[in-house]
Amino acid sequence: MSLLEQLRREVEQVSRIGISGDAYKGGFKVRVKAELDGRQYSIDAKIRKVKGRQMVVIERRGPRGGRVEGHYQGKKTYLEVLEDGSKQEISEDQIRYVQILPNGEEIEVNPLPRFDTLEFVKVIPRVEAEDYIYEGVYELFSTRDNLELWDLAEKLIERDEALVGLYSFGGFKAYTVIAYPVVKEVDGRKYFVFLAYFCSQKKELKAWMPTDARIEEPKRSRKRVRKGAKQVQLSLL
Repeated sequence: MSLLEQLRREVEQVSRIGISGDAYKGGFKVRVKAELDGRQYSIDAKIRKVKGRQMVVIERRGPRGGRVEGHYQGKKTYLEVLEDGSKQEISEDQIRYVQILPNGEEIEVNPLPRFDTLEFVKVIPRVEAEDYIYEGVYELFSTRDNLELWDLAEKLIERDEALVGLYSFGGFKAYTVIAYPVVKEVDGRKYFVFLAYFCSQKKELKAWMPTDARIEEPKRSRKRVRKGAKQVQLSLL
């Protein structure tokens, strides 16, 4: 399975919800306050950083199959870590690149060229764009075929969908690209641009909460705030 084939498989994979025993552990306690439709909300909650899973894993290997470390001490040097833990210096042209497949198998891969085509291979509901962690956000536009691009944008807006594609700037990294249009109206005239989100990781959400049952967790004592210290002043921008 090549690098791009693995990325295509990840794009096609159906999202699943998995709840483990540590689903609600960790994080920071906060109180959520909000007002909506005349109702005041004050809710005990937690916040926890979302972790991502690399969709395509590439590692460097030396001529003996060991992991390669790069060091920069006056000059660039590479060390191959052998099975016994010893390290041996190697030259850059001795480095091989392998892709780690989901079953643990390793296959040697060559670098990808820089793509001249951004091919979208799938359409998903806009809400599913939240399944990915974005590494960069680009604006996608055309100064020549903008009307044809608007035709595509209108269809996506009507269906509330996003495009999913594959792209590489070259080398050993490829991205899943999630793209959808945004529209603004100025002086009665509509303008649009596509936002293209470049992703190499999928989010791993754990704290899925049931909608029909309460989650109970033992309460812990709160940390004391140092008296006499000034608070940071915040304002909404």
